[in-house]
Amino acid sequence: MTSRKISLDGTHQQLIEINSEAKYFEANITVIPSEADKEKTYEIGIITQEKLDAGVVPKMASISGKFSKTIKVTEGDYQSYCLIIKSSEPFTDMDIQINIDEFVEQNIEPEPTNAPPSMDATHAMMQDAIKQREGGNKMLKYIIGALIILVGGFFLYHFWKSKKIETKQVGTEIPNVEQPVVELPVELPSLGAKQPSKSTFSFY
Repeated sequence: MTSRKISLDGTHQQLIEINSEAKYFEANITVIPSEADKEKTYEIGIITQEKLDAGVVPKMASISGKFSKTIKVTEGDYQSYCLIIKSSEPFTDMDIQINIDEFVEQNIEPEPTNAPPSMDATHAMMQDAIKQREGGNKMLKYIIGALIILVGGFFLYHFWKSKKIETKQVGTEIPNVEQPVVELPVELPSLGAKQPSKSTFSFY
């Protein structure tokens, strides 16, 4: 916690740095006027140094007595925040206390965005797509194999059937074979010739 004492002259404003070099932080700000000035009114506001340099007029709140406020910054680029205090009346003593807790940048949970998927997510999606494609290819191979078997069986059946019919026809056909006519010579006896007589021979 930082603590400092300031005074107001009733004309000029006081500028107090809040976060120094902290980018993401939570700051508890307390302003305590002195006992002699606690009934007086003063104005207080919070603005970035960038807006202040650009001439932006900060919104101011009128306060009497003790002031307490908490501001929290968890996103965006670094900005230097300032506390502005001024009054039309002089303040002899005013205690400014700033208790700041700085956040580590990587511990800040960013708002969800439509960022592209990480490399791990992309790799996982590619693996799923490859598995689906391989599954589709296997199914296609099974279908093609079944079609080949069916078509081959169909042609094999018709080939077997045609061979069976052809064999049956060959077995039942009786060929028309012309038998050759054989002419046997016939010897007729001559009219004037003598027929040989039968002789009997005996042997003693």
